[in-house]
Amino acid sequence: MTTSDLAAATEAWSTTQDARFALEQELTAQRLALNLALGQPADQPVMLKAGAGFPELPPGSDNARVSSMDWNNGGSISSPWPSATKVRKHRCARR
Repeated sequence: MTTSDLAAATEAWSTTQDARFALEQELTAQRLALNLALGQPADQPVMLKAGAGFPELPPGSDNARVSSMDWNNGGSISSPWPSATKVRKHRCARR
């Protein structure tokens, strides 16, 4: 290993450590923001309940569309809900 290889490895390690510390700071800030939004003290951990199981969908329901990846309109998955643009147009038309 040459001196330039060692310098490059040291620089890469330093850059990686900087990125790690930045991610840890961002995670801490997000945890504090969540606690603030929930009205909890900043140092209190957020306790999560065990998730409830999702019910099975009956055969022939809309899950077939998602599982078959029905692509349309240039690569978007079709949705049973109207797009945000359609909703805005509908709301504007009612006013």
